[in-house]
Amino acid sequence: PPSSSTPNPPSLTPGVPWMHLQQMTRCIIVVLLGLLAQGQYHCGSGRGPSRCSIMAEKLKMNFTALQEMTRANFYNKMFSDDEISLFLGQLDKVWSHRQELWEPTACPAAVLVASVVKLQMIILAGTNFRTNADHERAFHLMSQYQDAVGRAASQCHNPIELTRWSLFEAMGVFDKSTAQLKSLKNLGEDIWTKFSQGEVKDITDEQHVAALEDVAAVLDPLGLEWWPCRGTLIALLRHGARSGTLADGRLDVVDFDVDIMVGVPSEAAWIYWGDRMRDELVKRGWDECMGRTSVDAPFASETLAKARHDLLLCVKHDPPMVLDITSYIS
Repeated sequence: PPSSSTPNPPSLTPGVPWMHLQQMTRCIIVVLLGLLAQGQYHCGSGRGPSRCSIMAEKLKMNFTALQEMTRANFYNKMFSDDEISLFLGQLDKVWSHRQELWEPTACPAAVLVASVVKLQMIILAGTNFRTNADHERAFHLMSQYQDAVGRAASQCHNPIELTRWSLFEAMGVFDKSTAQLKSLKNLGEDIWTKFSQGEVKDITDEQHVAALEDVAAVLDPLGLEWWPCRGTLIALLRHGARSGTLADGRLDVVDFDVDIMVGVPSEAAWIYWGDRMRDELVKRGWDECMGRTSVDAPFASETLAKARHDLLLCVKHDPPMVLDITSYIS
């Protein structure tokens, strides 16, 4: 949820796709008819506490405040710092108790809206993911939230709670949020696939030299220390180019991408200059750049979380080319 000091969130005007509307409306009708036939649904007559009220009391939570703030969030209301703190605390508590809450006899609606808001927060916190690790973390969480929404939505046995918890609005926000994240995922996967699957092998020496010329044209005016490394350095030392002829007449193709090292005075400087390099390369026809880390550690580990994002991977599609930039603190 945005505070007065944060930019307005993306437009998330409530709206429900026809398929969701059909499914949820059908569920409401079936449940209402069944309960009315059994004389068990009193149309809000208030006979006895609701299941959500019982669970809220058991878990010492304020579901009324959560319902109100969730509704306000879906309609892009601005929150005070105190309201944000309360809201986040309630969301975290719902998520930590989701195993208890999403049972039909508990309060699955609370899990549904908490999962949707948490997904929305991923977008607000990181619309521009700078690294593939950021993508992985975001989509790992997104998968958990999607599963929770699906499981909670399937437990729609209390039609009153559809309104109390703003579930129509929640599903509209959920659809738009997942669409935004999928577009980011497609970009990241496209960049990573070109690097990892070797799609850049069909290039010429001239195209390789042109890529190096782009590097020089971008980095020299910035005054940064840089030099070729790894396969690119070996090729230049061996042949003065990406490939050359061996003694027996065979063609020796040393490298297929461009590898360089860039020296920066600090991590903060790397973040700044990395963005500048990306902007200048895009002006010269490169498609996109994405940060990475050279640290090999398990996903979600403390080591990976603290790892410096020291690499920058840039790609262009025509001709297919990868520029792999490694930074170091000079």
